[in-house]
Amino acid sequence: MSDGALVEFASAVDAVDCAVAVQTGMAAMNTASGRAALEFRIGINLGDIVSEGDDIFGDGVNIAARLEALAEPGGICISAKVHDEVRRKIDATFEDMGEQALKNIAATVRVYAIRSVSGTMAHRPTLTLPHKPSIAVLPFQNMSGDIGGRRALCHAGHPDQSALQLSSCKPCGKLRISRPDGRRAQSG
Repeated sequence: MSDGALVEFASAVDAVDCAVAVQTGMAAMNTASGRAALEFRIGINLGDIVSEGDDIFGDGVNIAARLEALAEPGGICISAKVHDEVRRKIDATFEDMGEQALKNIAATVRVYAIRSVSGTMAHRPTLTLPHKPSIAVLPFQNMSGDIGGRRALCHAGHPDQSALQLSSCKPCGKLRISRPDGRRAQSG
């Protein structure tokens, strides 16, 4: 990729957050420099990718590249999947650009353009990490339909009992173990 960047994020909110920060920073730099503007186009999609060595590819990447081409200079286009993830988590105005036929993509993709962002992005609350590693013990839900078979074994355990057993395990003493109700498991 000679004239662009391909970046993978752990969440759609992080991707949009970064895109807005890049576009805001570039606009400020262009205004301050007085030179010809350098404007990026950004496309963001949420989808499966294939990772091979240092490269990622697949429909998820191809859709993001096609969204980038639809964006105006200095703009950001996102897929409906991204819109569904971020629309209540950031304070932005989205323009529905409708279903778009994208080159080499079989199905149409609903596209949204981010038109304005009010103030700063609304971030998720920052959580403070405990002083030692943590583990949360949560119940499994058996969705296989295998009520009494081997798969039921994972579902049969009680998370409170599991958390209590882990908390009394000597090697696990270095872990902070939480129960499903959020309280810390205490060994007796």
